[in-house]
Amino acid sequence: MRAILASALIAGAVAASCVVAFAGPSTRVAMYAPFGSSGLNQGYRATSKTHGACWTGSIASQRPDAWRCMVTNSIYDPCFSNPALSSVACPSDAFSKNVILIVLDKPIPAHERNTGKATPWALQLANGARCYMATGATGEVGNMRLNYECSSNGWVLGNPDKSRQPWQVFYSARSDGTHSSRVSVRQAVL
Repeated sequence: MRAILASALIAGAVAASCVVAFAGPSTRVAMYAPFGSSGLNQGYRATSKTHGACWTGSIASQRPDAWRCMVTNSIYDPCFSNPALSSVACPSDAFSKNVILIVLDKPIPAHERNTGKATPWALQLANGARCYMATGATGEVGNMRLNYECSSNGWVLGNPDKSRQPWQVFYSARSDGTHSSRVSVRQAVL
């Protein structure tokens, strides 16, 4: 009887260690916050400063402080407004704190503000791909929109599955979004 009990305990311990070994770390969720009450927050750096305007809420981020802005013929999305709504910081890269600072030539149309909750506009996957919410027309595969365009020329289909840790996405290394597989999300930027 002791031998059976010992064997069961060892088998249970081995099974538990296998579960731990295969479970990855939790997805790190970071809020992109370039502004504080007195200007750019510590660590954020304006790599360039220019003038422009914002005309509507961001398509990439549903945050109320996220905007779609323009400088001459270039669109920036998302850009995040300062508390005074006099300038916006547009990330050069979601995973760095370098921003393009746009001083606004006309007031932000507050009635165009997003009212949704913060959703990921950038993802870093376990395979190293950095993926950004696509703000233009894309395609669809298996009833899932090609939502995030990735640095590896791949795509994330649909939205991240946040029901377990780490979050999971369907990732395709192909530009047409076919042949996808599940990949863990290391970091999500809101």
